[in-house]
Amino acid sequence: MAPKLTPHQVLRKRILSVLASAASGSLGATEAKNRVNDIYGHLWTAGDKESFPSRPAETKWWSRLGTEHARMSEDELLEKHTGEDVWTLSPQGWAAASALTLDGYDRQQELERRQEMWQALLNNGGPTNVERGLLNTLGIFEGQPGFCVPAMTRTPATPDGVAVSFLNTGKHYDDEVTPTGAIYHYPKTARKGRHDESEVNAAKAAFALGLPVFFITTGSPQSTRTVHRGYIEDMDDTQKVLLITFTDGELPPPPTKEELEAAFQLTDDETPETYSLRKNRPNQVRFAFDVYKRYGSECAVCGLAVTGLVQAAHLVPKKDGGSDDARNGLPLCANHHLAFDRKYWCVDTDLNLHAKADGPALDDLAIIRADLSHLLRLPHDDALAKVWTDWMAKQPGTA
Repeated sequence: MAPKLTPHQVLRKRILSVLASAASGSLGATEAKNRVNDIYGHLWTAGDKESFPSRPAETKWWSRLGTEHARMSEDELLEKHTGEDVWTLSPQGWAAASALTLDGYDRQQELERRQEMWQALLNNGGPTNVERGLLNTLGIFEGQPGFCVPAMTRTPATPDGVAVSFLNTGKHYDDEVTPTGAIYHYPKTARKGRHDESEVNAAKAAFALGLPVFFITTGSPQSTRTVHRGYIEDMDDTQKVLLITFTDGELPPPPTKEELEAAFQLTDDETPETYSLRKNRPNQVRFAFDVYKRYGSECAVCGLAVTGLVQAAHLVPKKDGGSDDARNGLPLCANHHLAFDRKYWCVDTDLNLHAKADGPALDDLAIIRADLSHLLRLPHDDALAKVWTDWMAKQPGTA
């Protein structure tokens, strides 16, 4: 009996998913085949790995991918005019790729598996200061740097897999980690291939599926590990960071963009119930993530863009009841954040910057901007009005 081969219909799904993972829907034929192998190589059968007698240097999976490409072109799933050297999804191909199901990867089953992993960790003395080998045994982390993406989660619908955990040792990235959550930077390594891109896609899959993830930090002693269970709450491709909220329960769905943009909440007691459901899952770095996502991560008044030196500043401060709405914030370097809090400078409702009348000038404060008009998105008018009125009331000569 001839060795079993992967069915052509399965090869078709793998080609669709790989091409759809490229923003253009187009890859060179060699790169497309190699990507299929990178992602699904662990699923090749013994027959796939054999060679045809007439082409001993070419494996059957390589040759059969080319045959399936031709069939997909005839079925109008791939553009014909690009030839054999470039594989490009047609509009019908995009539709077919979008319609792929999890194909054997069951979300509920994976959710239960992760819940069992967490319970097993607790049963073995976790989640704090556990031996690294235990995490490997339980499948929470498999030893590679950064993201852990189990092979079992790689399917035609999730070709790069679904992330299960994130390791933060504090050695490589300036991640912000608190007892309630973390901002985690996308991987940026020198590894060959598309490992970094693949890991980000795996994180996006966990985010889209609403699956719990594990955030791993060093324990005490440092040879041990501490594990936090949580959810990816949001991702920002521009700043290349993701927001993880630690929680043992489910994370409520976030308010829609329309809900958040419709009415600004200057103070926490004005926050609508739809948002407070999520705020009941506290995350001390959520405000910072939202500010950087809205404005970028360089100082709004001097342009400093050094990671770790730029902070998310409240316009109306928390001590005065200011909300954690990003429109009540600005990214400021540590110096200009401190100077703002000490009332050395302020911004008016027309976005112009002003120095304290009896204090150092803007130049002396190393503020290079005259206003905030350079920002693509702006603070809310109510926040600007409040902070400007309060600041003016404390200026010398004000009654």
